[in-house]
Amino acid sequence: MLTFLENFDLTIYILYTLLTAAVVYVLVAMAVKVFSIGDPRLRAWLFMLPLLLPVIGYLFLCPMSGQGCSQGNLLWFQLERLLCRLSGRLSPYWGLFFLLVFGLGCLRVGFRLISYYFLVRRCRPVAVGEAPELEGIVARLAGEAGLNPPRLYWCQGKGYPVCFTFGFHEARIAVSRELLENLTREELEAVLAHELGHLAGWDYFFGWLLVVCRDLMAFNPAGYLSYRRFMWEREKACDDYARRLTREPLVLAQSLVKLGRLMRQRGAVAFRQPGVAILGKQRAGLLSRRVERLVLSDPPENQWWQRILPIIITAGIILLLLAAC
Repeated sequence: MLTFLENFDLTIYILYTLLTAAVVYVLVAMAVKVFSIGDPRLRAWLFMLPLLLPVIGYLFLCPMSGQGCSQGNLLWFQLERLLCRLSGRLSPYWGLFFLLVFGLGCLRVGFRLISYYFLVRRCRPVAVGEAPELEGIVARLAGEAGLNPPRLYWCQGKGYPVCFTFGFHEARIAVSRELLENLTREELEAVLAHELGHLAGWDYFFGWLLVVCRDLMAFNPAGYLSYRRFMWEREKACDDYARRLTREPLVLAQSLVKLGRLMRQRGAVAFRQPGVAILGKQRAGLLSRRVERLVLSDPPENQWWQRILPIIITAGIILLLLAAC
């Protein structure tokens, strides 16, 4: 760790992550379009790459000189020297600006962890037999999906209906009592099936991992674009998971509309609060697109070659990064 900190060069880090994220994002977007990848699960996997590969590549794939604007024959060092020459002409403070943005990104990671801590403090475990209907629905749906039933928690102090999956190494589902009061049994099943989709896809882990990578590249527009695309595709993937599990897409669409209406009644501040995972923390336009998709389309069916295509694309991009180092 000390060696890494001694060799850490902000110029190389910024240049490498900026270029790598941009190149990977363009390649992923082209692959999605050229190969007509319609499954949101596969699209979400691919849009993780512009966030993960720059950070992983900087740590493990490309060497760090620790010499700033120095000698070197590798592609990234040549680009670094070019940037240093340009920076001397354009502004002597560009490095300080990026350092400030990088520091703010690190602070965002810290604040996010603190917010998560206070969110968890508002949750308490559901005692056995305290909510038999809720426990029965989760146990039945998890059994049908081949998953271990997750631990259930009450989310207290929100004042509006919420249902979300949280955790680092172990997924848990938190609900508020307002959710049970405002949804019918069928709507509650659809919402919980959606959250089981997050559990099955390990979104509680990958979500945190991608947030950290995004905030460590706070200066990188491609990181924000990739994160938004990932979150959008994951919500669609969990919608598909829920309608496969319950075979009632219209009920899920109805529950989304009802929850969206309830959130607006409690004001825009409540609508943006963390924890409203079933709504995806999205604007009304994106929510309406999810409802329209549930009503008018069927879950995509993949051919065998489409299932292995993301692995092939990932391997190809990694080989390109290795060749550039």
